[in-house]
Amino acid sequence: MTSSQLSELYWEGGPFRVSLYHNPDTPRQAVAAAIAILEEFRAECHKQYFAFDGVVNGRQLAYERFKSIMTEMDKKISIGAAPPDSEQLPGKSTIAHMSQGELLEGLKRDGEFENQHAKAFVVLMYHLWDENFRNRIASLMSMPKKQVECILMGDIRQIRNLIIHKNSVVPQNFSAKLEFLPHIWDLKPGKLAITEKMVYSLMEQINAIRVQINYST
Repeated sequence: MTSSQLSELYWEGGPFRVSLYHNPDTPRQAVAAAIAILEEFRAECHKQYFAFDGVVNGRQLAYERFKSIMTEMDKKISIGAAPPDSEQLPGKSTIAHMSQGELLEGLKRDGEFENQHAKAFVVLMYHLWDENFRNRIASLMSMPKKQVECILMGDIRQIRNLIIHKNSVVPQNFSAKLEFLPHIWDLKPGKLAITEKMVYSLMEQINAIRVQINYST
């Protein structure tokens, strides 16, 4: 399979299936074991997505609850085991505070809290892949990690670098550096915002993830 074929959408409907492209001479037991590792990666992504979805639903419930009772947008609201004006003691203190207006704005759908949690999800998915599952496939195949290639996760690495190293700023022509994500994400120059819908579309493609063993590297 060519690089251009691998960079096409992994899934456009129908049953999900992970795929491993390999040398026909690769022992069948090794291929089966590698496929099992990909299935395990997908299952881990499912678990993390359930956690993300729970946070999304919790934010929506909190927003609906708070918007009807918060009427002083400049007034501070605090979180902790003690009120802000009391003596602050270990285990009994005000941990954080912000204005009611900031809180409601952050809790909105496609708001800043969703953006933050979505970015954390994307960064975690990349590190789970690169530091765990990719390494295990490489070890199984007795080859360097760089020879276990996934175009989708390579693009996610670029997004991770924007988040960690570039203050989440998408530069001009950034999409030209990507092979896969432009099929499902519109990454315009400016501040990067990742929405629940974008995470959902990413999970659809992870569910049908394709990995290629590059023997020529």
